This record gives sequence, structure tokens and C-alpha cells, in this order.
Amino acid sequence: KQECYDLFVQAAQQEKDWADYLFRDGSMIGLNKDILCQYVEYITNIRMQAVGLDLPFQTRSNPIPWINTWLVSDNVQVAPQEVEVSSYLVGQIDAEVDTDDLSNFQL
Repeated sequence: KQECYDLFVQAAQQEKDWADYLFRDGSMIGLNKDILCQYVEYITNIRMQAVGLDLPFQTRSNPIPWINTWLVSDNVQVAPQEVEVSSYLVGQIDAEVDTDDLSNFQL
């Protein structure tokens, strides 16, 4: 259990180091190193709680809730030309045949 805990904390630290690298030249509107590090702590807490581990970070709420729009694929509407449409009927045959349908045929 301690090994798993340590792995999560180490992975979170690596993500924070990556955030430090990403924002080394400055931030952007709505996102900076501190906010991204808080998000890493938040998501790490959620993942650790899901597997029954103690929570190592104080961050308990999502510091960037707008990111959920991009992370939950059900929230994003795609245009038909961007996805494979499988609802087309190909080679569809009407299996409902009545003898009246054959009345124009001569043998």
C-alpha cells in the first residue's frame, strides 16, 4: 500500500515538474503553473481515493472546471464529417413480402 502511495505522489511530482517546464516563459489567460499544479493535486487525490489510498494533497476542488468540457467526450458535439457514421442502411432489403407484391409477375 505504501509503494502505491509513493508511486502516485512521485507521478504527481513529475507532472508538477512538467508544468514548471511548460510555463517557464510565462502563463496564458486562465492557466498558469500554480493552477496546473493544483489541478494535478486535485486529480491525484481523486485517483488515490478511488483505489482506497490516503489523500496527500490539500486541493479538494477542481481549480479549472472548464477543462471538463474537453475531457468528457460526451460533452463535445462532433460534426458528421468528423466521425464514422454507422447508422447508414447499406444493402437493406425489405423482408416483408406479400403475395400481392408478386401479382405482376408471370410464369
